[in-house]
Amino acid sequence: MDNKVEKITTIDLIRHGEPQGGEMIRGSVDHALSTEGWCQMKASVGDHHPWQWVVSSPMARCYHFARWVAERWALPLTIEPDLREMGFGEWEGLRKTEMTVQQRQDFRNFWLNPLENAPPKGTTMTALKNRVIPVVERLMKERASSHGLIVAHGAVNRVIIGHMLDMPLSHLFRLEIPYAAMSRLSRDDARKEPRWSLHFHNGVLCCNPFGPP
Repeated sequence: MDNKVEKITTIDLIRHGEPQGGEMIRGSVDHALSTEGWCQMKASVGDHHPWQWVVSSPMARCYHFARWVAERWALPLTIEPDLREMGFGEWEGLRKTEMTVQQRQDFRNFWLNPLENAPPKGTTMTALKNRVIPVVERLMKERASSHGLIVAHGAVNRVIIGHMLDMPLSHLFRLEIPYAAMSRLSRDDARKEPRWSLHFHNGVLCCNPFGPP
């Protein structure tokens, strides 16, 4: 008879919803969620709450929703300053229609290969990874064999997914992550060489085609 106890570590990554002010390049600009952004995030979660803990970026567009989730289901909440969004330097606060022709081309180059085309006076992808991944690795060590929710940002979530799936930094913006999109990764800690698997990407828990966790 197999009495083996499963030791699965699972994380759900959710990007914040639409912030106040609508579509623009924010980075370190700290706007709170709009009414639409709140609706997007609540719709992604629905009434599902499989988590044992919640971790959030300190930025308003993430933190307020993370606190709402934690309070609603009596979960411990941790704020991790190093999960804040990457800085977009001279592009911050701009809408794409407000960018110069050169800025639009530079932004396109960044999207195609962020490793080689950092935002002017902004955060490099290497610096972002060096800031974010030690936090995630510490959390996964401290909270092994549990299921948690991380509320963060587009670039931050791309770095986490890319690291866990061994994707090169130059390819991370091939991952589309719209507002309030959720991704689930898990690791079987009972394996001799545990590895992360992606269960779904850009899903919503209330409509998860894979069924309950």
